[in-house]
Amino acid sequence: MTHWRVVEILNSMAKRFTGFDEAKLREASVYESLLEASKSGIVEFIITLTRANPDLYWVIDEKQRGIFSYAVLYRREKIFNLVNGLKGQGKVIISRTDIFGNNLLHLIGSSVPTAELDRKSGPALQMQRELQWFKVIIFSQTAVI
Repeated sequence: MTHWRVVEILNSMAKRFTGFDEAKLREASVYESLLEASKSGIVEFIITLTRANPDLYWVIDEKQRGIFSYAVLYRREKIFNLVNGLKGQGKVIISRTDIFGNNLLHLIGSSVPTAELDRKSGPALQMQRELQWFKVIIFSQTAVI
């Protein structure tokens, strides 16, 4: 029941945001909310808001990192998989770099948040998972092209 209520509130929010310009979206903290949802792996939130306003896929923070950058950094596979539905725009999003010159391949090579590693048991499984992530990113870059 709680989940249903949250979904209803989210849908209501999404309807209101459809007519907002960039300034109003920033004022309403929509950009920050999307980036936090990406970090936390809340794919339903991102899907709902980007359906209401597809331009929200282009949200970036002060480091020029967007939804998919954080999905890679925090190993949020379900969110990263949303890029497959973007077709031509997905290539542009995947090839973007942050203010440090890092693209998604650089980000996948960065250290994983400790909380994510703690969910996997043993170094061998952690390394296997990291290798799988790297392969997903490589495949995505070639498939979107």
